Amino acid sequence: MSISTKKNLELHLAARCPLNYVVSWENDVVARDLKNVTDRLFEEAYTWSVTEGLNSIAEPSTETRLQGPYEVLEAISASKSKAIYFLNDFHPYITDSRVTRKLRDCYHALQAASACLVIVSPKVSIPLELEKEMSVFHYPLPDLQQIGNIYAQILRAVKQNNSLKIELTDEEQEQLIQAGMGLTERELKNVFAKALVKDRKLDINDIDVILDEKRQIIEKNGFLEFYSTNENFGNVGGLRGFKSWIELRSRVLKDRKASARLPTPKGVLITGVPGTGKSLVAKAISSEWRWPLLRLDVGKLFGGIVGSSEHNIRETIAIAEAVAPAVLWVDEIEKGFVGVMSGGDSGASSRVFSTFLTWLQEKRSSIFLVATANNISALPPEFLRKGRFDETFFVDLPNADERTEIFRIHLARHSSAAFTLEDYDALVKQSDGFTGAEIEQVILSALYAALSEGEELSRQHIAAEIAATYPLSKTMKEQIDAMREWAQYRARSASSSEDTPAGVENQRWSNL
Repeated sequence: MSISTKKNLELHLAARCPLNYVVSWENDVVARDLKNVTDRLFEEAYTWSVTEGLNSIAEPSTETRLQGPYEVLEAISASKSKAIYFLNDFHPYITDSRVTRKLRDCYHALQAASACLVIVSPKVSIPLELEKEMSVFHYPLPDLQQIGNIYAQILRAVKQNNSLKIELTDEEQEQLIQAGMGLTERELKNVFAKALVKDRKLDINDIDVILDEKRQIIEKNGFLEFYSTNENFGNVGGLRGFKSWIELRSRVLKDRKASARLPTPKGVLITGVPGTGKSLVAKAISSEWRWPLLRLDVGKLFGGIVGSSEHNIRETIAIAEAVAPAVLWVDEIEKGFVGVMSGGDSGASSRVFSTFLTWLQEKRSSIFLVATANNISALPPEFLRKGRFDETFFVDLPNADERTEIFRIHLARHSSAAFTLEDYDALVKQSDGFTGAEIEQVILSALYAALSEGEELSRQHIAAEIAATYPLSKTMKEQIDAMREWAQYRARSASSSEDTPAGVENQRWSNL
């Protein structure tokens, strides 16, 4: 739990601030965490819900009394007791004009009695009339230490049950605990129990059970898509510089003590030639870190009602942070914010973009953003400044070594035919200037040709398809040259493990 949030709430209670609003899904956790404070500061503590009515926390009654929201506020307003009142899930009633007015009356009555009222609800709903009187606290979800404590409780229970097993290394336990970030305490206990019931053991595969729980949260939002992916960096040809950069951060993230000393990586902006694997790396990062992959379709954010677009981006950010840690993938981001530069949509794009930029700059949650762009010049300059992303990578056309790796990956995936070193050398030489996507398509087309002839795939089939293909390096030569010129001193090469500017390393392509 964030100490600052809890301490701030405790200070407000100690100062006898009358009206407090705590945003949390778990009212019982809030009351439990504040028990020491309430016992010390208040003579009595009460809890209310529309089903149970008002009850003393110390001596709960079996009778339901003061069940209505207005009725309970009348009783609180009339009381002279130095008490604290927890009103659970009060947000549906607070906007009623009579309830709103009664809460304003309660403010002065509570102040006079040195009492406090705490509304605990999963969403913020504060009428304009109460904005000056109400203090709002966003109660955080369990942090790594708390998740570790919950896991330790599970561990103790398993040790008492000989039919259950724990099959996790220390590193895998850390991964399992990190995967639980973004879930409530109740969800964590349920998901661990579900994993144990499934096969009577906890192992590294149970991270998938946690991810499935997070998928259910995401599916309730229309702007994010939960991606299941089996891709990994073994399926990514070349890009050694990018892989090395990710590997350094992977080692730290898998070590809870090390990751606690460093901020979570913010993300990367990947630009370059279309078809060179920019989108594939987002899926590979998700698999490498075993974080859920969320794809944001920026175009869906823009609603027809004035102000709805801004609400949509805020809601989407909140949901993404609720399932953190996660990889947030925004593909072809320049198309999503196309209206920012032109201003042709009454400013909606600019306002959404501004909200998104502020979040990028200030976010503290474990959300790693992977933004890809084919035309980076279409992005506003403020998007590219340092602090928004950890690094900007440029992905150029694959060199000979990278094309060899790409051929090996796709031939192993799509065909059982054997190819010699001589075959690879000939195909790599012939495919000079081809992207990874074009190489894969050439192999698929060659497979169709081979199967139609009743033959096994051969080098000749692939060579014929290469000869019949006009790659982007020829059809879009001017645009690719412009990309390289932009990246020459502005982006890091995804291919090189050195800090060599992308344009310098790949100047040999300029004569294509």
